[in-house]
Amino acid sequence: YCFLKLVTYSLLFWLPFYLFEGAGLPKALAALMATLNDVGMVLGGMTAGWLSDKLTATAGLPVRTPIVVVGLLGGMVPIFFLTVSTSSFFIALWITVAGFMLGM
Repeated sequence: YCFLKLVTYSLLFWLPFYLFEGAGLPKALAALMATLNDVGMVLGGMTAGWLSDKLTATAGLPVRTPIVVVGLLGGMVPIFFLTVSTSSFFIALWITVAGFMLGM
């Protein structure tokens, strides 16, 4: 949980600055794109809860840990692609996917 919060707050504070300075996006667009991370986290959290309920009902015992592990490990991939993307569309896509995976 500690490392998840570290990553979450790092993205919260670092992402707008990176998009403005590193990716060269205008400030307004960088701020708007940074909110996509939060949108992805909300959707990821709801999806993880739904998936956890379905898998728990099927398996008969709680299966929350594998969902969280998949989300955390899967969150590394879009963050890597975020650092090498130059298109605004792909930057927005990877930010949203990173938020979705980290929200799980």
